[in-house]
Order: sequence, then C-alpha cells, then structure tokens
Amino acid sequence: VIARAMEEIFADRLEEHSPVLAYHYVRGHEAAKATDYLVRAGDRAMRLYANAEAAVHYTEALAQVEKQPESLRQAEQRVDVVMKLCGVSGSSQDFERDLGNLADALRVAERIGDRRRQSQVLYWVGRTHYVLGHVAPGIEHAERALTIADELGDDSLAAMPVNLLGRSYFVMSDFQKACPILERNASQLERIGNRVEAATAYAGLGWSLAMVGQFDRALQAADRGLAIAQ
Repeated sequence: VIARAMEEIFADRLEEHSPVLAYHYVRGHEAAKATDYLVRAGDRAMRLYANAEAAVHYTEALAQVEKQPESLRQAEQRVDVVMKLCGVSGSSQDFERDLGNLADALRVAERIGDRRRQSQVLYWVGRTHYVLGHVAPGIEHAERALTIADELGDDSLAAMPVNLLGRSYFVMSDFQKACPILERNASQLERIGNRVEAATAYAGLGWSLAMVGQFDRALQAADRGLAIAQ
C-alpha cells in the first residue's frame, strides 16, 4: 500500500525514490515490482559511481528474480541482472562470484534461445577471466561471443568482444595479432559513438603498429585517438 501510494505521489520521480520503493515491495513480497525498483536503484547508483551501493541493489535484485515464477521475462531479467552486477565488481572475490553467476546466466540464455544475451554473457565471462589474469580463457570466451555477434550481424554487439581480444593480444605483446583487431575495434567504437573506448583503442593500435615497425600508420592512429580524447 505504501509503495503504491508513493508511486502515485512521486510518479515523475520514481528513479529518485527507487531504493525506498524497492524496500517496500520486498517487504510486501512483490518480487517482480521489487526487482524492477532494485534494478533502477542499482542503475542510478552506478551512474553516480557508487559501485558498492549498486552492487547491493543488484545482488538483492537477483535474489528477488529467483522468487518470481519462471517466465521469459524472469529469465531475461536473471541474465541481465547478473551482467549488471559484473559491471560494478571490483575485487577478486567479486570476480569469482561473477563467474559462478555467469555460468548460470549462460545456461539460462541458451535455454531460452537468446543468442544476443548468450554473446553478452560470453563477453563478460571473458572479461572476468581477463581481469583475473587468465588471458587464455578470456580470449576463448571473447572469440565465442564474437562468433555469435558476427552471425547476428550486430556491430554494436561485436564491439566489446573485439575490444577484449585486442586488449588481450596487446598485453601478451602479440602485436601482429593485436593490430588488425584493434584497427577494427577503433573504427567500430567510433562508429557506434563510444568515444572513450575508441580513443583507447586507437592508442593501443598506435602502440601496436609502432611495435611492428609501421610508424606512419602508428602516428595516424595515435593522432586520431588524441583528437577523439580532446
């Protein structure tokens, strides 16, 4: 009752009041509504760079998803909340937890036949391995994510696994492999409007090209990255 009254009173400020609304819906055992507001609260905290707070909201959202009856929407939420939680992780303990959650999320995405979410989850598995220093499984999962994205013809979906592959070969000092991947990624990211990552990709491309002796192209890439950054 309290939550529904708040929804009417604060209809134009629901996100601002999402933590309180989530609290009341959790207390009222309305798992679907509680999940929606917990995700909103987590998203809001993440935009404010309050990652620890966001993690609390997403963790509770995942618990509320589990309380909902099985449905397509429930399955999609389960996968999406797991990925959101990965996005605010910051410690090795968090990453180990994420790998377990992601394995479950991948099974769910496969069960419902959602190939876009399969690709996204595989990217997050690869990224999590990468940040843990496990480069080989990071590459393996990024390649699987990219295969699906390319089969779907989705450039935006492909951008992040390509980015992960480029970064992985870069840190392995395999600059011959890094160059074509980072070149593809830099233009991809610029095309879809992710200018921060595009600038970083151009910087990595410039370094990699220089390491294989292609200095003119290296300067062009570095200049492009600098122009975007500025």
